Amino acid sequence: MEDKKNNRPMDMNPKFLLATSVAVGVFIAAAFFAYIVREAHVRQIEMYVAWEVKQKSELLNHHLDASRVKVQLMASELSRRLKSLPVTPAAVKEVAENSEDFFDYVDFLRLDGVLVSEDNQFDLYDEPLYREAISRKNNVFSILKSKRSLQALAGFVQPVTFKDSVVGYLVGSMGGRTKLRHLLDSSLSNRRAYEYILDSKLNVVSSLDEAEYGLPFRSVLTGNFADRNMDLFRKAALDDSIVEFTYGDENGAHVAGVYAIGDYGFYLVVLVPPEEISKVSIQVVVGALLIALIIVLIVFLVIYLMNRASRMIHTENRDHFQSVVGALAESYASVFEVNLDTGENQCIRIAPILVQKAGALFSGDAKYNQIMAVYANRMVIPEDKALFDQVLTLEKVKEAFANRSQFDFVFRTQGNGTTHYIQALFVRPSKIRPEFVMGFKNFDETMELERSKQKKQLEQRIALETALEKARSADKAKSKFLFNMSHDIRTPMNAVLGYDTLALQYLWELGLPPEQTEKLSRCLNNIQMSGKQLMGLINSVLNMARIESGEVFLEESPTVVAELTGEVAVTFEETAREKNIMLLVSRNMGHKYIFCDKVKVQQVILNVVSNAVKYTENAGTVRVNFREMPHEKEGWCYMVTTVEDNGVGISESFLPHIFEDFERERSATISGVVGSGLGLSIVKKYVDLMGGSIEVNSKVGEGTKVVVKTPHRVAESDSVGDGKNSPKYIANLQGKRILLVEDNKLNREIAEEMLKSFGVHVECSEDGMECLERLEREPSGSYDLILMDVQMPRMDGYETTRRIRQMSDPLKACIKIYAMTANAFAEDVQESVNAGMDGHISKPVDFTKFYNLLQKVFN
Repeated sequence: MEDKKNNRPMDMNPKFLLATSVAVGVFIAAAFFAYIVREAHVRQIEMYVAWEVKQKSELLNHHLDASRVKVQLMASELSRRLKSLPVTPAAVKEVAENSEDFFDYVDFLRLDGVLVSEDNQFDLYDEPLYREAISRKNNVFSILKSKRSLQALAGFVQPVTFKDSVVGYLVGSMGGRTKLRHLLDSSLSNRRAYEYILDSKLNVVSSLDEAEYGLPFRSVLTGNFADRNMDLFRKAALDDSIVEFTYGDENGAHVAGVYAIGDYGFYLVVLVPPEEISKVSIQVVVGALLIALIIVLIVFLVIYLMNRASRMIHTENRDHFQSVVGALAESYASVFEVNLDTGENQCIRIAPILVQKAGALFSGDAKYNQIMAVYANRMVIPEDKALFDQVLTLEKVKEAFANRSQFDFVFRTQGNGTTHYIQALFVRPSKIRPEFVMGFKNFDETMELERSKQKKQLEQRIALETALEKARSADKAKSKFLFNMSHDIRTPMNAVLGYDTLALQYLWELGLPPEQTEKLSRCLNNIQMSGKQLMGLINSVLNMARIESGEVFLEESPTVVAELTGEVAVTFEETAREKNIMLLVSRNMGHKYIFCDKVKVQQVILNVVSNAVKYTENAGTVRVNFREMPHEKEGWCYMVTTVEDNGVGISESFLPHIFEDFERERSATISGVVGSGLGLSIVKKYVDLMGGSIEVNSKVGEGTKVVVKTPHRVAESDSVGDGKNSPKYIANLQGKRILLVEDNKLNREIAEEMLKSFGVHVECSEDGMECLERLEREPSGSYDLILMDVQMPRMDGYETTRRIRQMSDPLKACIKIYAMTANAFAEDVQESVNAGMDGHISKPVDFTKFYNLLQKVFN
């Protein structure tokens, strides 16, 4: 089904007509180019001629100046030597010594007209010419036909005196064939040229051609145009400047240059003959024609290749178009070939149902819009008709093909009470052909597969959401478990460590023998140390679990750098002393205040230093250095913490695993060092949370070096309350009244005993309801502080605090309340603050820290 209009390649005639036009244009351009180049070259020759005339004239002028001076010197010398008259040839010869570089002849012309020569050789025919020279300007003369030397002569005369009277003239003569000819040249910038020396009457004094000596210059200008050209030379001779010009005769164009030789009445003429000009013209024309010919050949070759490529593309497009038509005809029930510009249609294949509904239409010359109207009105269901009419107009199809080569549209039809899906596929195989192919086929099977795929994807999404919900529930359950476990473990640990602290306190009051007291003290200290180690392990496990569940965030605030780094020496001083370890701490920080999460930064520092102290043997050294490095962003800095020890070191094989959870190179049994294997893992996660980096380098037996680098914003000094201006004194706790709200009997007893040991008066309530009733009953100012447990029966600590803050009595509503609870997570601290509490104390309660806290509260 080929369209004859589109089945043949582009007509060749327009292309060859274009090629012919281009060729003619190229040849015209070449001729014009040749003319321009020739004129430019002639102008270049004129410039060379002008330069040559000027240079040679100056050379001749210099030579004549030197000759005139020589004649003057010789005449003066002859005048000086004369003792008597007449002047003899010997006297002339004596003064003419060493003048051969200037003159061919040196003679003496007496006043009576007798010529005395140094060699006694002269022709009487020359005497009048010599006498005539006496009256010439500058005493310069020229003799065109000297009988004496058979050549043209030029020279100078100078008077000779005897007893202050002129007795004659000394004459220096230069031959045109001898002294002057060697100053002329036969070439000009690698071109043949002729040079002449003319006298004031434009007669040839010197030339490279001996036959031209003494001839009028007109005889040199042979041909029909000699008189006209001679006028050009006369005009040029009258000009005081260099004159270069081009003139022509029957032999062709000449280039000439004329310039006066000083003020001696001589002229230098340079001529470039026509054959030199013609040679250049021929070279230029031949070169231009060759270039034009090459361009024409290239144009014809390009047009030939373009035509060949056009044929090949047309053939490929035709074959590709036919292959597309054939492929659609095999798999689609109805196939049409449509002209995108005119909408003309050719039916390739038609489905039987369309034959039944509009067979006559498809067998005729129906256009695209008519075919689509049949589909829209007789087959498409009403729900899809509006979109069908909107999307599949010929204009919309044309817009779609502007960006892609094929697209499809799926619509629904109704048949025998069943809805069917039909796919309309539009394909434009070639951008250079206006035709496209469209096909229609039943799409039910594909749509069923698509629905099945979507259903499967929906089921997968539901399953994923269910799994995600289960994971969230499990995460919530884990968080609740961690919360409960933290509370349930800390509550009995509070009793263990609390009673241990009380036992140590009461031990010295029992009055036991020193040996028993020391033994019991050692046992109680070991219980205290083991309990703290157990709490450390519990805290590490709980922290790691909370980090992994994403419940840990940075809480940055302005911090004094010295407070971050100052606790290292205090914390590890006792341990280092016990192991005889030298602990060296240095600090080189440029800024005093930074923004950071103080708790997490200190935990990172203390964990790293703790490892260094634990794994350094007795009499070792641990160096801790804090320094500042510049940051890429303005207003930021890096704090670099370097911890270096000479301890046992870490093997190269274990280094890649040091940040993994619960990983230890040596167990506690082997190393004797208690630990959970979570310290560096927590450090790594905290450092990553801060956007920093940590590097560990170690060798077994040599030690370990850990470098932690964390970025921080710089804080202003006025934003940090460092307490430097606050007065420091020890608060007197005697007589202070504290209400302790605690439901656990053991914890209540421990706290009560600790407080009593501080000199505090303590009253207790077992839950929140009892606390409220007591506050309502007691007068204002009865209590200085309330220590509030959180998890209690009847009413928890949060709700109790909120109700206290709502009391009508302002003194009772503003009483200080501190949470004292086993809920020790950061969110627990925040919830205490949100409920209206003033602070938070975590169980188990450390005796010393508890005392220091009370000092802070009452300060």
